[in-house]
Amino acid sequence: QNDKWELVFNQCQQQDPDIISFQEISLKFNNKIAFDKQEIHPLLEKYINTKNWYITSSRKSHCGHTINLIHKRLENDGFIIDVTDGIDTGNKWPAFILSKAESKDESANNENDDENDDERKENDKSSSIVLPKLLFFGTHLYYGANNAHIRRRSIDRLYNVALQYKMQQYLVICGDTNMRDYEETKIVDSYDDISSCWDIVPEQFKSNSMFTWHKNYFQKGKPGVSRYDKLFYGSKVKCISLGIFDVNCSNDKHHFLSDHRAVVAILEIQ
Repeated sequence: QNDKWELVFNQCQQQDPDIISFQEISLKFNNKIAFDKQEIHPLLEKYINTKNWYITSSRKSHCGHTINLIHKRLENDGFIIDVTDGIDTGNKWPAFILSKAESKDESANNENDDENDDERKENDKSSSIVLPKLLFFGTHLYYGANNAHIRRRSIDRLYNVALQYKMQQYLVICGDTNMRDYEETKIVDSYDDISSCWDIVPEQFKSNSMFTWHKNYFQKGKPGVSRYDKLFYGSKVKCISLGIFDVNCSNDKHHFLSDHRAVVAILEIQ
């Protein structure tokens, strides 16, 4: 079991990610648990020991806990990282907000390049404003072919949370959504400012690869392509590359570290 978490950690490290979202972590986590040195999941302990990551409080789903990790190096690029509990007003999913401080001069220049820079700098020498850049939710939505309406309610609710923050354009929802292809299509079609990471993949490559759910494929020997995860994003976020990772961890071609296919995406915040 310990070898498993070492392998998971190493596979994730090879992606050199800024953000990670895990689902089905077996132990609850929050700052109090970490401070009191209570039992911590061995995978999360590896990240804590690096001292390089902010970790949200976990949220319990129908199966284990969902949790997000954000690399502290983003602060070197000027990002302000907020992992405060309660960003999701329904207190269901772990979330964080990235924002960035810009001078009023720089912000105004972005809105109107024709204004006089020197005059604006004179008037706003030391003032700055904090602008939203990303509202991120990690999810593990309800399972079952007959529960599409429950999954859709979850997406709609998170979109409404983004509206409350006026961050719908900077919204990202990711994780094991348990969605079938038609559910994803309906969401993208319903919202003018929401896209899916799978939109950038040519249709001929997506056959039998758009489901995140298949009953116990370890025992059934079902190919891994039936369990790809999803990532939805707003109009100010652009997915510029997409892949999956999880290598075989034994000679059995169907023996993987996870029961679903981890998506790795490069997102550009516009």
